[in-house]
Amino acid sequence: MSHWTRFSLWIATLVLVAVSPILVAWSDLPDPLASHWGASGMPDGSMPRWGLVVLLVALAGLGAFIGVLFRSHGNPTPESMAIAGLMGGIGIVLSLVIVGLNSGAAIWEDAGAFSWWHVLALVVGGVIVAGVGFALGRRWFPANEKTPAVPIDAGPIDRDVVWEETLSVRWAYGLLVPFAVVGLFLPGWLKLLSLVFAVLAVLFSKIRVRVSDRGLEVHLAATIAVKRIPLEEIASVSAIDLEPREWAGWGYRVVPNGSAVVLRKGPAIEVIRVGGRKFAVTIDNSEVGAAVLAGHLARVKA
Repeated sequence: MSHWTRFSLWIATLVLVAVSPILVAWSDLPDPLASHWGASGMPDGSMPRWGLVVLLVALAGLGAFIGVLFRSHGNPTPESMAIAGLMGGIGIVLSLVIVGLNSGAAIWEDAGAFSWWHVLALVVGGVIVAGVGFALGRRWFPANEKTPAVPIDAGPIDRDVVWEETLSVRWAYGLLVPFAVVGLFLPGWLKLLSLVFAVLAVLFSKIRVRVSDRGLEVHLAATIAVKRIPLEEIASVSAIDLEPREWAGWGYRVVPNGSAVVLRKGPAIEVIRVGGRKFAVTIDNSEVGAAVLAGHLARVKA
């Protein structure tokens, strides 16, 4: 069975599990059914029953689309399975919640109240199914052998030499849609959660990395500086092939031995700071950027 066939079966399974509750309870649900709840927790909006089916299929489809963006060497990865699982898991819990609150109601206005634990269930459900997807992906799609990091030893360069590179990714924009959709069902101030995630997605959709005589700088949305490491704090620099799983995911990651800005897997600059902590950032042409940084480092240590 091919890798993409297995990935497709995972998506199909998520869709089937998500739509099963509404299909089983079809005759016990009002039409239209409650699909939005206000700050008081009571229903204040509705959609046709078939609309919920379309929404669930769309969530799984979005997960599949974003998952494809994480392919490696033309094949899906454990991260692909995890992203699809996250969207599918949210869809499964969303289906259970909406069906549960609407079941037995004569009209949608009589549906049950939405509470904070429903939000918690959406988050936990998404994380659990994402974990299942990642575990399956680790079994089905063995990771490629990682290229070891080799510190770059360059000669001194002129202090006026500057290197800049910008990296844009599509998955961050893709995350805007699912969180906006989930936000439609959240009561009151919880809608702000959707806005927060949307802003984060925009920030991490593009980064700019700059190397100069000031050291290494990383800017979110290509403008907002989030990391500056002066040359005097850098012990060594390498161009590496970064695996997101080594940093526990994507975004701004903090782990016991360092931190990283991870937008994708692949080329990255890694520095070992004085004291032993690491910092890495995914960026195109990382070999060139690392070489320029090593040249500045050699100049100040000469």
